[in-house]
Amino acid sequence: MTEPLGGDPFASSPSASSLEPARVSSLTAWIMFGLTAIAIAVAIVGRLFPFALTLDLVALWPLPGLAVLIVLLSRWLPRAVRLIAPALLVGWLLIGVVWWSVGSPTPPSASADVVGSADLPASVAIAVEVDGELVLGGGADALYSVTPGRRGGSAGAPDVLEASEGEVLAMRVVEREDSGWFRSSGWTMQVSDAPTWEMHLRATDVDLDLRSLRVSGIEVFGDGTVLLPRVAGTAEAVISGNIVVSVPADVPVRVVGEAVVPTGWTATDDGSASPASGTGGWVIVVEGPGVQLVDR
Repeated sequence: MTEPLGGDPFASSPSASSLEPARVSSLTAWIMFGLTAIAIAVAIVGRLFPFALTLDLVALWPLPGLAVLIVLLSRWLPRAVRLIAPALLVGWLLIGVVWWSVGSPTPPSASADVVGSADLPASVAIAVEVDGELVLGGGADALYSVTPGRRGGSAGAPDVLEASEGEVLAMRVVEREDSGWFRSSGWTMQVSDAPTWEMHLRATDVDLDLRSLRVSGIEVFGDGTVLLPRVAGTAEAVISGNIVVSVPADVPVRVVGEAVVPTGWTATDDGSASPASGTGGWVIVVEGPGVQLVDR
């Protein structure tokens, strides 16, 4: 007589059921790492992130190094420990992005930043040319600081050339030919409020807030916005591009050329003039169409 074997012949084996959650968790963790890596790679290729982000990831090598070690020793490790490997890799990528975006403590991607001297001359003549965006404002503690943009692009890392011409410091900020990893969307620049500035600025896009600066003259070539400061005497601004120029409402402004001006301005033989009275003020020479002036 045959003895019944007992149990449900259609029930899943205990070993298979116990392995399934671990396998699913491991697969999910590795999928998360793959998707995170693909997302960052697409962001770099699409210029949302600069290529220099990879330098920060390389600097965090102990995290992927430990993950690789866990994978190599996985045969002798418990299942729970094996899950640490993809978790470490996901954390490595996210920590690298956060380190780059916060910038403190200084990541390797910030090694292309340039900071000027703490010695402040009385007068500075500066020329800036970049194949990208230029964001410039005052308030710097040093004479200047130049930081590559936070997005990827074709603009090279900044290189500052200085030469003294009597009492005037002549500066030229250009793109380094050997920029390599440090190409970005452009530059963010801060300058000191102490000197008197004469500026020649050329960029694809400009965002210039000069309200706190003393400016004796300026030339701007590009598209974007310019906030001009008050001037003690007469200063000339040469503007070319699709640019919105903001001027103080209480400063006399004379426009030479064709530009869109606020209501209430007076037409002149060679352009227009603001209703503000007084001596000095801005003489704005418009080269080409696309310039608009607004009061503030």
